[in-house]
Formats: sequence, C-alpha cells, structure tokens
Amino acid sequence: MLNLEKNVNKSVNINGYTDDVGIANEYAKHFSSVYYCSSDDCESAKNFPHNTEVRISDSGMLDYKCLNNMTVELIDLCLSNMRKGKACGPDNLCAEHLLYAHPSLVMHLKHLYVLILQHGFVPNSFGCGVGVLLVKDKMGNLNDIDNYRGITLSPIISNLFEMSRLEICNDIFSTD
Repeated sequence: MLNLEKNVNKSVNINGYTDDVGIANEYAKHFSSVYYCSSDDCESAKNFPHNTEVRISDSGMLDYKCLNNMTVELIDLCLSNMRKGKACGPDNLCAEHLLYAHPSLVMHLKHLYVLILQHGFVPNSFGCGVGVLLVKDKMGNLNDIDNYRGITLSPIISNLFEMSRLEICNDIFSTD
C-alpha cells in the first residue's frame, strides 16, 4: 500500500530556516534569482504600483470586433467553462461566487468589460495577485527549495475578462 501522507506533517527546514519568516525570505531570494525581466518590462514594473490605470492599447482605434462580440452569452459561456474548486484570488472570490450569483451579474460584467475595451483602461485590481508556493513532488524532499513552484492567484473577474477576450480573439492567436 502506498503511503501518500508521508510528508504531510513533517517540519520543513529550508537552507537552515525553520521559522515562517526565514523560510519566506529564502523563497523570496530564490524566486528573485530565477525571475527574468526584460529591460522594457522592468521599467514598467517599477512604475506599476504608482500608475492609476493600465493602458490596453495606444492605437486610439476602437476594436469593434471585440466590442460587438463581448456579449452576455459569451461571458456566461466562459463562466460556465471556468475551473471550479480552485483557490480564491486577492478579492476572496472564486468561480463559484460568480457562477451562483444572480444572473444579472453577468450583464453588469459585460458592461464593465465593454467599458474597459472602449476606454482602453484596466482597473488596477486586475493586476493584483497573491503568490502561493506549491509542492512539485509531495513524495520528494520538502526541504529542497527546488521542489516548489510559485503560482499567482488573480482576481476571478480579471480571469473571466481574459477568457472572454481570448475567446473573441481565438482565430488570431493561440494560447495555453
């Protein structure tokens, strides 16, 4: 019989640290050393917290395909296709909150998304996220810093916007 709970309650020692603050600082140091940032991205990232809004496009032209195809039906379809049972983002909302909310919420989200596309600005909260570490191999060495990977939990409303936009533009590009 396979024991899947081998490492569940084991204390973790990362580079000699066993306290939460020390371990968190080691992970911060590790992930900052493996993070790559192009020079263009670094400049915008440095200024990001000080910006009030993020510009989608500087072309000044309205993308009518996106506006006309951003429908309640599309958003409802994307919402029903979202993965359920996942962790909440920084807004403490998950897909189930939107899925089981009053149907008028989808209409309000449609209006929000159309306004974002019309004006070319995204709310700051769409760029916020919560970083979480996940164990790569639960049977592996929990004391090895390379046995962890980081993910970012984003606001569900921004995820839904992204899914809707990708659905509209799926003939132009592909993504995973």
